[in-house]
Amino acid sequence: MIQSKFSNFYIRSGIFGILSLAGAVINYALYPVLVRVLNTSDFGDFAALVALSNQVMGILIAFNVISIYLVKSQKEERARAYAQVIQKMLIWFFVAAILILLLLSPLLSDLLKIDQAGSFLVLSIILITAVPAVVWTGYLQGHKEMVRIGVYNIASSASKFGLAVALAMVLGMNGGILGILGGAIIGLVILKVYPGVRLPQLKSLVQKSKPQDRQFVAGLRGYFLECLFVVGALSFLQNYDITLAKALFGPAEAGVYSGVSILSNALYYLSFLIVWIILPEIKIGDKKINRRILTTAYRLLAALTLAAITFELIFRDHLTQLLLGQEFANQGNLLVFASLYQLSLVAVTLYAYFLLINRKKRSAILGLLVFGTTALIPALFAQSPIDMIRLLWLSVVASFALYWLLVFVYRQLFSKAS
Repeated sequence: MIQSKFSNFYIRSGIFGILSLAGAVINYALYPVLVRVLNTSDFGDFAALVALSNQVMGILIAFNVISIYLVKSQKEERARAYAQVIQKMLIWFFVAAILILLLLSPLLSDLLKIDQAGSFLVLSIILITAVPAVVWTGYLQGHKEMVRIGVYNIASSASKFGLAVALAMVLGMNGGILGILGGAIIGLVILKVYPGVRLPQLKSLVQKSKPQDRQFVAGLRGYFLECLFVVGALSFLQNYDITLAKALFGPAEAGVYSGVSILSNALYYLSFLIVWIILPEIKIGDKKINRRILTTAYRLLAALTLAAITFELIFRDHLTQLLLGQEFANQGNLLVFASLYQLSLVAVTLYAYFLLINRKKRSAILGLLVFGTTALIPALFAQSPIDMIRLLWLSVVASFALYWLLVFVYRQLFSKAS
């Protein structure tokens, strides 16, 4: 029986990893192609808009974590009913939030130096499609349907690539954003029709929820807020380097940094597969199993980091030029520190998500320390892109170390008091 469980785990995790990795390759291949289709300024605008959407969608990952928690703590029928209530609340909330975003689009255009304010309308629709995507994938993760999620990942990525490149050739930057939207919709359709456990229904948007379901979800308000803060703060930091570069530096300099950062984002996505594979295996309250799972995850992450940074150091004088073009030559040092930044964020996020699924309130302390330090220090002291990314990486590492120091001191004081 135990051998069978391990076999099933490795099979589904392996297939999920292969499909998602293929999707990641397709997804990030979009940027080296678009950087040759669009001019540097338009590519910088495209990267900034995608980064902004990723930051907002990153907040939604909180409900991915919540969906996993519901599946692990409730029976299937109850978990699906609660997920439908959450999905309904989120979509209607985003409809209202999008109206505010559209009103603020001129301000955002000025702040990020994006000329085509109409692209914010497409961005708004992308954010609406993200709601069922995160709720559904979290629900499926809780049921360990990793293969289904892998199929969704590769189908969505391939659709975005094909549509974004084709439309960008005709419509420029706006076409690229429209392609991202089209690919997201195709991915949702495939995820819905793929055989497996029944997903939360979209028709619940126009149906009245049961009072007991609303009451249960309302009782999780504190947990929702904690998840939103922790996941939102850490997800915001993932693309914070791109938006910070747009705000601090000129269009050309920020455009070059955006291209380099996109390469490091590929490493983030790759290493994040470890997080998605590990989370469904967590057993709430079982310290022995959870400790073994976390140890395995961090060993894999350390091996990936060592391999990636070694490769980048060896080929740093040629890698960015080969992948992005002549305008990005001699940016190897930027890529190394950007990769260290992204991989360090994954290490922090893995532990933060583990704390959230186990409903440990100290996850909020971790999120606050990392977000506050990383968001503030580079914005105040960075004088160039290389200064900025070094400070971002050092801020993540220092704040994570500070968290563990505080936990150690607390445990020592608590043990003496008892």
